[in-house]
Amino acid sequence: MAAEAVPLTRLSSATLSALPAAVRRPGYDRSKLQPGIVHLGLGAFTRAHMCEFTDDALETEFGAWGIVGASLQRPDQRDRLKPQDGLYTFLKRAPAGPELRVIGSVLDVLVAPESPQALVARLAAPETRIVSLTVTEKGY
Repeated sequence: MAAEAVPLTRLSSATLSALPAAVRRPGYDRSKLQPGIVHLGLGAFTRAHMCEFTDDALETEFGAWGIVGASLQRPDQRDRLKPQDGLYTFLKRAPAGPELRVIGSVLDVLVAPESPQALVARLAAPETRIVSLTVTEKGY
């Protein structure tokens, strides 16, 4: 007897409440977030660290500063995150066992080569409080 395939449901704002109870969800109202941080590059390091730290800060009512990522090369991150409303799952390997958490601090991803004017406008917007970037050993 063959096992029946279980259809996967894409993570999004609409499906967030259907996640198992063991998965930690954003502990703040994402609908109140405004773009306050622009991060140049939205690679794995940023998603595993800065976005998690921002999520922690948002849970303590530090402000309503969501992150707008800026891809300086390719649309990959935008194409993955947009259908998920910027949400993604973070897996932390902890001594007590793996911890799953949905990160909700990413609001949008702009792709500079496709729309440099949109990135410049976001950088210059009065509500943008922080502009950050990740510098790695690869030099990007």
